[in-house]
Amino acid sequence: MIPLDRPNETPRALRNRGRAETRQNCETYVEDRDAFDSGDRKFTFRKSIYGAPQVREVLKGTQHNKCCYCERETSPGRIDHFRPKGRVRQREGGDKIHPGYYWLAYEWDNLVFACEDCNLKKSDYFPLEDPERRARNHLDPLGRESPLLLNPYVDPDPRRHITFAGSACRPRTEKGHVTVNLLKLNRPLLQEGRQRTLSYLEVLCAVASDPDRRDTLRRAARCLVDSFARPDAPFSGMARDYLSAIAVEN
Repeated sequence: MIPLDRPNETPRALRNRGRAETRQNCETYVEDRDAFDSGDRKFTFRKSIYGAPQVREVLKGTQHNKCCYCERETSPGRIDHFRPKGRVRQREGGDKIHPGYYWLAYEWDNLVFACEDCNLKKSDYFPLEDPERRARNHLDPLGRESPLLLNPYVDPDPRRHITFAGSACRPRTEKGHVTVNLLKLNRPLLQEGRQRTLSYLEVLCAVASDPDRRDTLRRAARCLVDSFARPDAPFSGMARDYLSAIAVEN
């Protein structure tokens, strides 16, 4: 996982229809609060708004067509609500909390682009350090919450929480541990993809540092090595950790 910068301009669909829907949902909640809190009544959310083509394309472009959580190139991918919109669970097997973060369903800062696997693994889970401080409706302050799930658009240095030992994610903090376990970031498909990338990188590093190779070949290898750590490269967080480790060794 690498840090991401969200474009400041909110896509038109969210500015116009999204804000109108949010106002309506907030008003509806106040009118029938008990029914929504019990789960007897649920909101209907419009994918045509939060998943509008412009929203999807901006997020995909910002994330270089990669999942924001696992950094795997993904297509078509999903628009994921960082704070779940319909209902919430603190942990696996935990109780479902209604009504979820309905007021953030069309909020630009709450949307990310994710692969289908991470989206399904995350589901409606949103663990907090202190569940008693969870915002239960649009009248509660979000600032009281301390999420245990990493958000690369908010957390300035995800590597403080998750690093790599070879192709395996290694959590360094409670937040990293929860994120890795919840999203199953060491699942076989990801491990295989990261290992392939790491194998190519190891070969290129060997060529780039081999004094018996021609200078032109070594320079070409160095350029390719650098490309693995660029933000648009798949699994660039892992590549950065590997390159940092061998730089220290050398």
